[in-house]
Amino acid sequence: MNEVLNYVLSAVCNPTSLIMVLAGTCMGLIFGSLPGLSATMAVALLIPMTFTLEPVPAIGAMLGAYVGGMAGGAVASILLNIPGTPSAVVTTFDGYPMSKNGRAAEALGWAAFASGVGSLVSWAILVFAAPKLAALCTSFSAPEYAALAFFGLTIISTVSGKSMTKGLIAGLIGIVLSMAGTDPIWGDLRFTFGNYNLLSGVSTMPALIGLYSIPQILKGCLEKNETEKVDVKLKNFVPSPKKLWQHKWNLLRSGLIGTMIGIIPATGGNIASFIAYDQAKRFSKEPETFGKGNPDGVIASEAANNAVCGGALIPLLTLGIPGDSPTAVLLGGLMIHGLTPGPAMFTEKYNVIVGVFCMLLIATIFMVLLQMFGIKIFTKVLAVPTNYLSAALVVLSLVGSYALRSNMFDVLMKIYESYGYTTREAVSSIVENNLYGLDIDDRAAQLAYFAVMMKARQYDRRFFSRGIQPHVYAIVESNHVDKFAVDYFCNGDAKLTTAMDTIIKELHDAKEYGSILTVTPQDWSALYDRFAEITEDINMSRETALRELLPLVQVAEALAQKYDVVVTNPPYMGASSMGSNLTNYAKKQYPDSKSDLFAIFIDHCEQMTRKNGFQAMITQHTWMFLSSFEKLRAKLRNICVVNMAHLGARAFEEIGGEVVQTTSFVFRKAVLNNHNGVYCRLVESTTQQAKEDRFLSKRNRYIAQQIKFLKIPGNPLAYWVSDKFANLFEKECVRDVATACIGMRTGNNDRFLRLWYEVENKKIGYKYPSAASAERDGMKWIPYNKGGEFRKWYGNHDYVVNWENDGCEIKENTRRVYPQLGDNLGWKISNEKYYFKEGISWTVVTSKVCFRRYYQGHIFSNSGQSVISDNSVLLDYLTAVLNSRISEMVLAMISPTLGFESGYVNKVPVVIDKNRECECCTIANSNISISKIDWDSFETSWDFQHHPLLRKVPTIAEAFDQWQSECDERFNQLKDNEEELNRIFIDIYGLQDELTPDVEDKDVTVRKADLGRDIRSFISYAVGCMFGRYSLDVDGLAYAGGEWDESKYTTFPADKDNIIPICDDEYFKDDIVGLFVEFVKIVYGEDTLEENLKFVADALGGKGSPRDVIRDYFIKDFYKDHCKTYQKRPIYWLFDSGKKNGFKALIYMHRYQPDTIARIRTDYVHEQQARYRTALEDLTNRMESASTGERVKLNKRHRKLQDQAEEIRLYEEKIHHLADQMISIDLDDGVKHNYAIFKDVLAKIK
Repeated sequence: MNEVLNYVLSAVCNPTSLIMVLAGTCMGLIFGSLPGLSATMAVALLIPMTFTLEPVPAIGAMLGAYVGGMAGGAVASILLNIPGTPSAVVTTFDGYPMSKNGRAAEALGWAAFASGVGSLVSWAILVFAAPKLAALCTSFSAPEYAALAFFGLTIISTVSGKSMTKGLIAGLIGIVLSMAGTDPIWGDLRFTFGNYNLLSGVSTMPALIGLYSIPQILKGCLEKNETEKVDVKLKNFVPSPKKLWQHKWNLLRSGLIGTMIGIIPATGGNIASFIAYDQAKRFSKEPETFGKGNPDGVIASEAANNAVCGGALIPLLTLGIPGDSPTAVLLGGLMIHGLTPGPAMFTEKYNVIVGVFCMLLIATIFMVLLQMFGIKIFTKVLAVPTNYLSAALVVLSLVGSYALRSNMFDVLMKIYESYGYTTREAVSSIVENNLYGLDIDDRAAQLAYFAVMMKARQYDRRFFSRGIQPHVYAIVESNHVDKFAVDYFCNGDAKLTTAMDTIIKELHDAKEYGSILTVTPQDWSALYDRFAEITEDINMSRETALRELLPLVQVAEALAQKYDVVVTNPPYMGASSMGSNLTNYAKKQYPDSKSDLFAIFIDHCEQMTRKNGFQAMITQHTWMFLSSFEKLRAKLRNICVVNMAHLGARAFEEIGGEVVQTTSFVFRKAVLNNHNGVYCRLVESTTQQAKEDRFLSKRNRYIAQQIKFLKIPGNPLAYWVSDKFANLFEKECVRDVATACIGMRTGNNDRFLRLWYEVENKKIGYKYPSAASAERDGMKWIPYNKGGEFRKWYGNHDYVVNWENDGCEIKENTRRVYPQLGDNLGWKISNEKYYFKEGISWTVVTSKVCFRRYYQGHIFSNSGQSVISDNSVLLDYLTAVLNSRISEMVLAMISPTLGFESGYVNKVPVVIDKNRECECCTIANSNISISKIDWDSFETSWDFQHHPLLRKVPTIAEAFDQWQSECDERFNQLKDNEEELNRIFIDIYGLQDELTPDVEDKDVTVRKADLGRDIRSFISYAVGCMFGRYSLDVDGLAYAGGEWDESKYTTFPADKDNIIPICDDEYFKDDIVGLFVEFVKIVYGEDTLEENLKFVADALGGKGSPRDVIRDYFIKDFYKDHCKTYQKRPIYWLFDSGKKNGFKALIYMHRYQPDTIARIRTDYVHEQQARYRTALEDLTNRMESASTGERVKLNKRHRKLQDQAEEIRLYEEKIHHLADQMISIDLDDGVKHNYAIFKDVLAKIK
C-alpha cells in the first residue's frame, strides 16, 4: 500500500506532469472545438513533443489531449450547430436549441459537468475492473458485433422526429455510404465508381463537415447578415448539487454505456452518444422535449462520449488492443517510450500504470475547470456577425478536412494544372520526370514503387494501361551477371560492349556504396533501344538479359544523370567507422571529402546537380571550418551559397550535447560575381524552440560574399565576420613570430604519467633548463603540461612524466610499438627540441579555449600543446593577445568545434604596437602573478606553502573574512586587467565596431572564497599536518618521501605510527577528531577553541554538538572529498571494514612501511574488538535490570555493536592475511597500482 501511495504522490506532485497534462488538455479542447480537427489529431501531434519526457508526463500530455479533444466538440455543437468532433453530433440535437433560447451558458455548463462525470465513471471502472471487462468485450465475435449494429439501427426511431420515413431514408443512405470502399474480407471494390479516393471509404470527418457544417453556414448566410441578438444568460450556468442529483441516473447510465462501448474495439464515442441519447429519451418523463432543448440530451451525449476515454483505455492497457482511433495513436506513443501494453505492464511497470490512472483523473479535473472558466468566452461567439463567422468556419472546416488527406503528389498536381496541363498529362509528367528513387533495401523500393503507382492511379484511372513505369529502383549489384547474357545483349556492338562493361564494373558491390556511386554517363537511348529490340527475340538468353541487365542500366542511369534540384539529409559517419571497401572507395572517388560520409554526400550531390541547379542539405557543420575539409571548401569557388541556417548544437530536442552541430544550406551551381549569400546564425541559442524563434524573428542575419572567405587561412565559412576583421589575416600571425606546436604522445599514459603528488617529491625535477641538467641530478619525473580545466594565465600543473635518462624508457617503448619509425621518433615524441623551454600552454579539446604561461622545466603533451619562443617578453605579450577577445573571436571563427590544435593557434593575427607593448606585458605579468597566487593557495599545487586560513588571528571566522577580502580583490583586479587588455587590443586591431571589452564573471578564472570548500580544505590541511605532510614550523611540503626529519614538527607533532583511527567515539588517544581539536587549539589558541569548532561545524552543516558534527564528517564525507580533490588518486588511504563503521583508519601513503598493516591489526583492530566485547557484556548486564523503555534503547545499541563486532571480525581475517605478507610498495608505481594491492581492506574510491 505504501508503495502505491508513493507512486501516486510521485505522479501528482511532479510539476512537469501537471504542466504537461494541463497543456495537453488545453490543446485537446482547442482541437475538439474546431470543426475538422479531432482528439486523434491532437494526440498524434503531441507524440513528437514528448520524446524527451519521462513516460508519466508524456502519457499525461497525451491523455489530456484525448480527454480535452472528446469534450471540446461540445462547444461548436452547442453554439453553432456544427459538431466539433464526430462524437459530438448528438450534442447538437438539444445543445443548439438551448443556445438559440439564450441558454448557451447553461448548455455548456451541463456539457462540461457531464463530460467530467462520464470520465470519472469510466476512470473508476478502469481502476477497479479493467482486466475482467477487457477479457469479456474482446471476446466479441461476429454475432455480437451484428447485434450491436442492429441495436444501433433501432436508434433511428428515436432520432427521426415526427417523420419516420425520412429517418429510414437517411439511415439507408448512411448504410450505402458506409459500404463504399474496399471489402475488408474479400477485397472487392464497392461503390467506388473508379475513383481512387473512395478505395478506403468515405472519411467520417469530411462527411460530417459536409452534412452539418456547410448547410448550417449556408443557412446562416441566406437568412441575414448579422447574428440574431440572443440574450445569453450567464448566471447560474454551473449546475447546482440539487440539479446534479436530479440527473444522477442519466449521468450514471450514460457513463456506463460510454464505458462499455469504449471497451469494445473499433467502436467509439459517436456510437456511445447515440445509444446513451436513445436510452435517455426512453427513460425520460418528457420524451417530447428532446430535440427542443432538453438538458438531458446534452448530458447523455457528453457523459457517454467522454466515458469512452476510460473505456477505450481498458483493452489498450490490459491487452494491448486499442479501443478507438485516439487510443490507437496513443498505443504508438506508449511504444515510443518503451512501454508495451499488456498484462506484463501491470507487474513490470506498475509505477507507470498508477501514473496513467492519476494522469487521467487530473486531466478530467482540468478539462472541467477549463471548460467552466471558458464559458463566458465561448458564448461571445454568438455576438460575432454571421458573415464573419461563416467565412471563418468555412476556412476551418476545409483546413481540418484537408489535414486528413494532405499529400505532396497533390501539390505537384496543382502546380501542373495551374500551368494548363490536363490531369492525364500532369500525372504522366510527374511520374516520368519528377520522381526518382533509389534504395539499398529491395522491400523499401517495392513499397515506394507501389505508392507512386497507386497515387498516379488516383488521378488517372487508366494509368496502369499506359505502360508508364516510375523511376523507383532497388540498387542492384553486378557481381554475378551472366557473361553469356552480356555477350548476347551486346551482339558484337563495340559501343554497347564498352557501355555494359563500364556499368558492370562501376556497379560492383553497389549495395555497399549506395547512392554515392559515381557512374559514367552512357548512350542510354542506344541501350534502351537494344532492350526493346530483344523483347520479341526468342534467344534463350533473352530472359536473363532483361532480368539482370535492364535493372543495372536503369540504376546506372538514375545515378549518372544530373538534376535541377538535389535535396538530402545524409548519414553522418566518420572515416574510422567505415568498412575497408567503403574507405578505399571514398579515398579514390572523393579524396577531398573522405573524412566523413556527410561530406562525401556534399561532394557527390554537387556532381549530381546541373549547371545553375540547386543543392539543399542539412549536415554537420565541421566541413565549414576543419582543415581536413579545406579542399572541399575550395570547391565553393565554383558554386555560390544561396542561404544558410547555421544551427549549431541542440538543433533537435532528440539530440542533446555538443557533438552533433548542424547547418542547413542551399548551394547554386553557378559562379556569380559579387553574389551575396544570406546566413542566419543560430548557434548561440541552446534549444530547438529558441533557434526557431530567433530564425523567425529575422535576427542574426548576415550578408556575405564568398571572396571574403578566401582571405582567411584555411578558407573557413566565417560569414559573420566583417571585412575589416577578415583583413586582419593579411597581417602577421603567431607562426610568424613564434612556434605553436604539438607535444609528446607517450603511448601509454598509465605507465609514464603520474599526478605530481603520487610520487616521491625529491625525484621530481622542477625548473630544470634542459634534459641534460635533470639527468645529471638523477631526476626521474618532469612537470608535464597536459591541458586541464578552463583556466587562464597560470595553473593546471598537475602531471609529471617519466623522463629519466632523457626519456629512455618512453623512447624504447615507442620503438617497440612503432618499429617502422626507427630512430625518427618525432611522430610520437614531437618537437623534443622545445622541451624544458618556457612557453604558453592551452587545452586542445575544450568548448572554450584559454592560455596559460609557464616557465622553464616543462615538457608538453599533444593534449596540452604549446607556443614556444626564446623571447620572454614576446611570450608575455602573446599570452595577453591569446587571452583577449580578439583571439577568442578568431578561434571561434576558424575552429568552432571542440578542438583547438596548434595549426589554428598559429593563424591568430598578431599586431605588435611598440608604443603599448610594455603596458600590455606589465598587465599580462600582473595577471599571471594573480593567477599563480590563487593556484598556489590550494594544496594540489606543488608550490603550496600553507593553508590561507592560517593567520595570526584568534578565530577562523576572522581568518576567513580576510581570505574572502583577498579573493574578491584578486578576482576584481584580474577582471579589470582583462577588460583593460581587451580595450587596448580592440584599439590596436581597429575593431571598435566589432567587439566590446567586457569580461563575464564566469570567465574570470581565479577562485572566490567558498566557506564550505575552504573549511573542508582546512580540515584536509590539518590531516596533512597530523601525518607530517605539512608542518606548522615549515612552509610547503614537509615530507613526501625520503628521509624523515622529526625536527620539523615541534609546534604540532606528527603522528608517530602513521595510523590515525576514525571511530564513532574517542576510543584511541590519536583519534582523528581529538587531533583536529588539538590542531585548532594550537593554531588559534585555547580561549577561542569552542567558538572555532562551532564555526567549523556550522560550515560543514549537520546536527549535534560541534565535535559530533566534525566526527560525522570524518566518518561519512572526508574521504569522498579527499578523493575528489586528488582526482581519484588519494594520498591518504582509508582502511575501512564496511558500512557498519566497525573500523576505519587513515594512513599517509608516502609514510607506508611493510609493517604498517601489521600494526593496524595488532594496535588498533584487536583493541577495537576487545572494546566491542566489553561494551556488549556491559549492555547485556544493564538490560537485565533496565525498565521496558530503557531496555528498548539498550537493545538497539546492543544490535548496532553486535553488527560492528561481526564486521570487524571478518575484516580482521582479511587484514591478517595481508599483514603476514609484509608488502612493500614503490611510490613511482602510482596510487592506482599500489591501492589495488590492498583493495580488499581499503575503501572504494568513488
